[in-house]
Amino acid sequence: MSGLTDPCMSLITVFAASRIESSPVESMTERRSRKRASKNLLHGRIGTNHVTVVTTGIGHKAARESAHALRDLSPTMVIVTGLCGGLSPSIGEGQVVVYSHCLASDGRREIPAAKELVQSVTSLFEETGIESKLVRGVSSPSLAATPAAKRALAACGAAVVDMESYELIAACNSLGIPAIVIRSVSDSFDRKLPDFSRAIDDHGSFIPLSLAVTCIASPIQTIRLLISTRRAIGNLLGAQRVLFQSNLLKEKLSSAADSAIQAQSH
Repeated sequence: MSGLTDPCMSLITVFAASRIESSPVESMTERRSRKRASKNLLHGRIGTNHVTVVTTGIGHKAARESAHALRDLSPTMVIVTGLCGGLSPSIGEGQVVVYSHCLASDGRREIPAAKELVQSVTSLFEETGIESKLVRGVSSPSLAATPAAKRALAACGAAVVDMESYELIAACNSLGIPAIVIRSVSDSFDRKLPDFSRAIDDHGSFIPLSLAVTCIASPIQTIRLLISTRRAIGNLLGAQRVLFQSNLLKEKLSSAADSAIQAQSH
């Protein structure tokens, strides 16, 4: 039980691929510190919740490597957050989505998010006026930058696409950690994006010069993406603020603590 109440322990771990995507949670985090000599781990508090924000880097490889932190952090709950692309005409830009399931890129392997947590969060959003949709997401090994690429991914039955969630949810499920995915749509199913694939290094970080060249080569697409990303991040911040200011997370953490006590008593 001591591990669950230790103020240095991360009860909630939040994973996001980039600083832009982690910014909504980081902006709410107080008493912040970066420990373990890592710029990618931010420890702090949001209200009464002890939180660690992990910036994974972009892509499934970076997500898989970052998932190793779960064993050290031993969180009671995980929230995977950030941006995603729409694969359906019914999913508009700026839409907040909650995953019920996450598929691998082959469309055959599917894993669930924590069902009870998903139901509680979607109910909370509905009660507080946060417009969200319950969806199946697919994690692609490469950027879905064209409408054709998005159509191919939509064939597996997913409504949105990202590049990290499957690896992170799979790791959480293997460790018995309840996990949920809350994202916001930055680009619609018919939106063509700049080809950022060559601007991302092996660690999932943007290469500044390559990123600049890509943006300059596609100025209109870049400007449109910046506008839609700003809207998506704003909506994501609104949803996360409602989540962290509610009693829901406190109740779930308390329930997890009770379960741990019962397990230790047997």
